[in-house]
Amino acid sequence: MGAYRNMTVEVVEACREADAILGASRMVEFARTLGKSVYCAYKDDELKAYIDAHPEYRKVVILLSGDIGFYSGAKKLRRRLMEADYPVRMLSGISSVVYFCGKLGTSWEDVKLLSLHGKEENIVGAVARNQKVFALIGGKDGVNRLCRQFMEYGLSGVKLHVGERLSYPEERITSGTPEQLEGMAFDGL
Repeated sequence: MGAYRNMTVEVVEACREADAILGASRMVEFARTLGKSVYCAYKDDELKAYIDAHPEYRKVVILLSGDIGFYSGAKKLRRRLMEADYPVRMLSGISSVVYFCGKLGTSWEDVKLLSLHGKEENIVGAVARNQKVFALIGGKDGVNRLCRQFMEYGLSGVKLHVGERLSYPEERITSGTPEQLEGMAFDGL
């Protein structure tokens, strides 16, 4: 998810063996301590261009945030790299769904998964039809927009759990109804 302490042993070992580590700045922060070449980028075209420009790096690790199988840029990046005949090995970290449900003390086998990050989904319909919905929400105003939407559609009694900066020291989980949470400030992550 981002914090070093939540990386799997497999990912940490790959980073230690790498010639270069690429990814968004918050993702590669710890890599600087390894003395590796570090390049900050998260767009697949920038990452591929860097790899193309540095054939001296035989082992490259690209650290991505989020779940690589859940609305992740990893899918598109993998396809682009494989089309260029780069060998690609995907290493999953701890899923934000698993992590968050664990923090809440709830199971996740019956959770409806959605992403509202940069796309439209019918979350009102999903909440009306499912007991548990896990939604990735982007932006600092995402929770407030969601709260207003739930109140507008008569779902003001729904219990929301908002996880911010999961896995980081400043992690915060806030629970309440849309009426209780609307107007509160939330981190974009």
